[in-house]
Amino acid sequence: MKEKMNHAALALLIFLVSALTFLWATGNLHIGGAVAGSVDVHAQADGDACDACPPEDTHSDDESHANEAAESQPDIDAIFSMKCEHDVRIVDCDECRYEVGVVKVA
Repeated sequence: MKEKMNHAALALLIFLVSALTFLWATGNLHIGGAVAGSVDVHAQADGDACDACPPEDTHSDDESHANEAAESQPDIDAIFSMKCEHDVRIVDCDECRYEVGVVKVA
C-alpha cells in the first residue's frame, strides 16, 4: 500500500512540475498579485497622470492640429492622376483602385 502511495505522489509531482513548466513556457503562469513594494502605474491615488500612458496633448492652438492633419492627408489630385501598372488611371482600374482606398459605388 505504501508503495502505491509513493507512486501516486511521484506521478502527481511529475504532473504538477510539467504543467507549471508548460504554463511558464507559454507565458500563462501568473502566481499571486503584485510584488511587495511595486506600484500599479494605472492606480495612482493622487490623480496624476499614469507613467505608462501616453502624455497629454501639448498643443495649445487649433492651428497646429490643422497643419498636422493637412500634412498627413494625401493630395487628392495626385491620386486621381496616378496610373497603375495597367496604364490606366488608378481610380478607374478595377484591380488597383483598392491600393489607394478608392471604391466604386453603383
